[in-house]
Amino acid sequence: MAEFMIVDDARHLVPLGNLDPIKNVSLTDAGLTPCHATKRSLPKLGAGTFAVVIGAGGLGQVGIQIFKALAANGIRGRAVIVPN
Repeated sequence: MAEFMIVDDARHLVPLGNLDPIKNVSLTDAGLTPCHATKRSLPKLGAGTFAVVIGAGGLGQVGIQIFKALAANGIRGRAVIVPN
């Protein structure tokens, strides 16, 4: 039904390219939600600060992966898992 959606701004559209929409539909929520949260937190994360991801469900796991990827790209950091 995507071809029938009305969008008020083209910024909200992302081309699929060669992605299979059936296999990648979860990226729209599970990927974008923590991505937006991570981007919004980056300006507040300076030297000696910490990012805490509360809850490690589906979205939390993706958020942790995003922070780990940022750490691999030059932002110092480490992932610590605290089991309950």
